[in-house]
Amino acid sequence: FFFSSRRRHTRLQGDWSSDVCSSDLIAGCPVGRFTPKTGNSNTAILYLHGGGFYTGSSRSHHALMSHLCATANAEVFGLDYRLAPEHPYPAALDDAQATFRALTEKIPPSNIMIAGDSAGGNLTMACLHRLRDTSGPLPGCAALLSPNVDLSATGAFGGTNYESHKYYAGSYPPDHPAISPVFAEMHGLPPILIQFARDEVFVGEVERLVEKLKAAEVAVDLQPFDGAFHVFQMFTELPESIAAIQQIAIFFHTRIPK
Repeated sequence: FFFSSRRRHTRLQGDWSSDVCSSDLIAGCPVGRFTPKTGNSNTAILYLHGGGFYTGSSRSHHALMSHLCATANAEVFGLDYRLAPEHPYPAALDDAQATFRALTEKIPPSNIMIAGDSAGGNLTMACLHRLRDTSGPLPGCAALLSPNVDLSATGAFGGTNYESHKYYAGSYPPDHPAISPVFAEMHGLPPILIQFARDEVFVGEVERLVEKLKAAEVAVDLQPFDGAFHVFQMFTELPESIAAIQQIAIFFHTRIPK
């Protein structure tokens, strides 16, 4: 499920009574900022949308982030990172890292969760690896929704070769660990929640990612869903979506100090 919204700054209309949405710039990057009417201003979620690295925005994922904001009772920052093919790797990853670091100037890093779906799940993992490898502060936890973590055409772990993957990789090999994070080292990462549909196309690479995370002794909370589909959490009219978002909020409050 890839959405057609290519660019930013337009708010969806509707009754979002549990939160306020506004546009902002953080580290020079545009974000959709979702603020609960009540909540702890010292905690936050940095959300990286999916869309194959060449589409999607905080607009296409407005419903998901709005519900996550209200359910977790925490501010959600939906990053509108630069998109391929105009901006191939490492532009999106640079934006994610810069935004996270800017957030840590006001919020303790241990009080922040980085989350993302599909391509955004890929960016979440790549951002964790880069923060670790550059000795930067790590978030308190992370959440991956149907993550696409293997972009290699002949990936040893069953990578699915979409044209958008070539746009994103640009001049870099698609099995580069920062482009296909399943090939990276997994040690030293914070606790990670992974939600996915049992029958979706990325299930093989999700299983391999989980195997590597557990081998590296990273705390993993695995939540497979029967009868679901890729990034079903976006469709917040579905009871399964609401249940999944509630589980993300529970994980967030379990791992993030009050």
